[in-house]
Amino acid sequence: PLVGAALLAVALLAASAAFLPQPSGAALLRSRPRRRPQSAEQRRDGVTSRGLWRLGSGRRARARRLLSLAGSVARRCRGQDSACEIGSPREMSLSGVAQSTIAAAVAAVLLGTAAAVGAAVGAATPDGRGETAVAGPPSSLSARRVVSVGDLHGDYKHSALILQKMGLMGEDGSWIGGDVVFVQTGDVVDRGDESGPIFRALFRLQDEAPKAGGEVILLLGNHELMNMQGDFSYATPRDTASLQSPGGRSEAFAPDGWIGKRLRERGQAVALVGPERGVAEPVLYVHAGVIPEVAALVAKAVDPGAQGRQVAEALNRLSKEAFAGGEQALRSSQDPLFSDEGPFWTRRLALGASETAVCKDVDRSLAFFGASRMVVGHTAQEDGRVHQRCGGRFVLGDTLISEAYMGTSHPSAVELAADGALTAVYPATGERALLPTPALPPLASAAVPAPAR
Repeated sequence: PLVGAALLAVALLAASAAFLPQPSGAALLRSRPRRRPQSAEQRRDGVTSRGLWRLGSGRRARARRLLSLAGSVARRCRGQDSACEIGSPREMSLSGVAQSTIAAAVAAVLLGTAAAVGAAVGAATPDGRGETAVAGPPSSLSARRVVSVGDLHGDYKHSALILQKMGLMGEDGSWIGGDVVFVQTGDVVDRGDESGPIFRALFRLQDEAPKAGGEVILLLGNHELMNMQGDFSYATPRDTASLQSPGGRSEAFAPDGWIGKRLRERGQAVALVGPERGVAEPVLYVHAGVIPEVAALVAKAVDPGAQGRQVAEALNRLSKEAFAGGEQALRSSQDPLFSDEGPFWTRRLALGASETAVCKDVDRSLAFFGASRMVVGHTAQEDGRVHQRCGGRFVLGDTLISEAYMGTSHPSAVELAADGALTAVYPATGERALLPTPALPPLASAAVPAPAR
């Protein structure tokens, strides 16, 4: 009711504004605050005004319809003295009496909601990101904030910046995120020089978060796999030194090494975040992506008709079994999960040229997991921005956070709201960009050939 009343007030104000004296162009330029123009990239990725991101997807749609109607009314009425066409050939006289009526209605709405608005503003508290979080609408869900971060690749400085700006880690390295669910989508290691400090920080947060009702989920990426296989192609001497392991990288990533043991015990292939964590529509997080053939293979391992959490749990169980061995066993493994099309390596969904074919694959995979979206890292976005495909159902979150790539860092995170809205967050600047909300549910799963195991 509060949002509806406020939107009605905005619509009426916009309509009545058409009949007020219009300032000159010069006056407008002097009085209007300068706004940073949206780039073509922002427009393409469905970025909306900063104010609308706080509303749920349904409320955003209603807000846009009301504002669109108000703008349409204002455009049609502008320049007319007494008549205004509102969506039909019929002309409606808006004399001074009618304008007074509009003003009175607006005043009544504003007065009637003032107490509620004041209460909402009074309840607002800083959220650790330099912004103010307003209490959301009542919900049957136990709403929790979900934050995901992509490939970190040995850049501790900017990893810490993201964690602190997102209100997850204090300056002393402690967990301050409360009941937030934090998902790191893999590739902590390689390229940069400080993988050791990042792993220590993440492991500490993973230990401390549950005490405050939070959760830290660490997904495995292809670079974690490579290091556990003994492939150190992307490792620097300084990074190896940062691990502080007497036996070097092999020891650190071995089954009983301080990193390898932890990753094998707690690392996951996927995270399915849904109603049990306060999110209305489940979202699948994975390092590279899950193609439908792999999803079908995993579902078959459980039950041919398995879907949803059963499939996610089965994939994590199979992944844990595949990672159990040491360097030699992992190097010689023929497990399809480690193949070029497995969840740690595939780029088919990220780079496929045919949008139609990619979206068909995305929808098939999502149907196996009962998810509305898939969020991945792995495939770097050269402009340092979070991108999406398939109307927001496939989100690419590797924005070249590590300076090791090109000498410049592009810190980012993806924030998931309880109503399913996804927002790309750029902690270094404070910019927030709302990503498109899928208009339709994923297609029903179709039979797909599964690779031989």
